[in-house]
Amino acid sequence: KISSPKKIVRVVSEFYDLKEKEVFERSRKKEVVKPRQVIMFLLREDLKYSFPAIGRLFKGKDHTTAIHAYKKIQRECLSDENVAEEVSLIRRKLQSL
Repeated sequence: KISSPKKIVRVVSEFYDLKEKEVFERSRKKEVVKPRQVIMFLLREDLKYSFPAIGRLFKGKDHTTAIHAYKKIQRECLSDENVAEEVSLIRRKLQSL
């Protein structure tokens, strides 16, 4: 069994060299947005969290934000091998914890 939301947040934040609290801030900087979207994607894909539950984890973001993040990372995994590789490295790291 992989992990908890806390673990996902920690591993993704470390991977992208951010402080954990940064992914929960309202920043729209791309250095923060992408890791946040990856976290939302993994919460949905690997922990089967509902979109509203994901939104609540991120200080009450709307569930449509979580849907957007999920679909975007899903698309990018298919179209951009760098993103696919990043997600797979993050998953490997999660499984080794």
